[in-house]
Amino acid sequence: MKKEKDDSSFTIIIMPKGVTGQYKTIAFSKRILKIIVGGVTLFFLIFAFIIIDYLNVKSTALMVRKLKEENKAQAQKIVMLEDTMKELNQKLSKFEEYKRKLNIIAGLESPLALTEVGQGDISTSPSNQISPNTTIKNSSIKDTKKEALSKTTIEITKIKNKASKIEENLDFLYKYFKEQQKILASTPSIWPTKGILTSGFSWRIDPFTGLREFHQGLDIATQLGNPVVATADGIVIESNSKKDYGNYVIILHNYGYKTIYAHLKKRLVKVGQKVKRGEVIGLVGSTGKSTAPHLHYEVRVHNKPVNPLNYILENDWIFRKK
Repeated sequence: MKKEKDDSSFTIIIMPKGVTGQYKTIAFSKRILKIIVGGVTLFFLIFAFIIIDYLNVKSTALMVRKLKEENKAQAQKIVMLEDTMKELNQKLSKFEEYKRKLNIIAGLESPLALTEVGQGDISTSPSNQISPNTTIKNSSIKDTKKEALSKTTIEITKIKNKASKIEENLDFLYKYFKEQQKILASTPSIWPTKGILTSGFSWRIDPFTGLREFHQGLDIATQLGNPVVATADGIVIESNSKKDYGNYVIILHNYGYKTIYAHLKKRLVKVGQKVKRGEVIGLVGSTGKSTAPHLHYEVRVHNKPVNPLNYILENDWIFRKK
């Protein structure tokens, strides 16, 4: 490029490749050159702005897509939580019904009985869910997520409280039935031996003295050597012999119960030995004040004689003397 002497224009000389070719010249005035330079600069500025704006739009689109994906994942998790909570509520309802039946069977209303806990319901309507195809602001997405998670947290807390109350009631019932089981196990509720009931818990004429006396137990006539069993769980506190009872065993049970087995041929347990209901403790005999092989059986509550028949549940193989 060659600058002219008058400084009013610029000339561009285009030289050919060969030596023989003719060269070309292009002249520009200073004003036109300024316009061209300004236009090129403006073009590059506009182009740069378009590129930057495109990159910003692209970045925003990527961020929105990422937020949509995160939102979709969160929505799926919330739906899974809702399904899980529905399932838990169904199970808790079954436990609640089971608890109610146990209370009825127990014949009581527990002081820890469950009082209904209000159940919330997480809204699953479209208005409260985030559509993955909807473009929303980041803050709006976060607010909606927080609202959904807050509702889920409240529902989980309610389920925990309800489960805790059911657990308390079931624990109470378990302890109650455990105690009832101990009571039943300690109650002398079976016959101590097989035979014929010859004398009951009542006034009678003593076969030895001929005097009227109160008979404090049951006399069960049976074969010599027949097994005698403990009528309830307990511990042997006496295994001895004396004039009127002959060979006898006394078993102490829980809740003030005590049973006595007298006129035994043989004692098969020792003092301090724990026995279970139905366990053989001796053999039927005719020792002490006895006219024939039989078992004298007594039940005492807090050492007071009571009618054993009031506690015996089975009656299928005992014959009563007419």
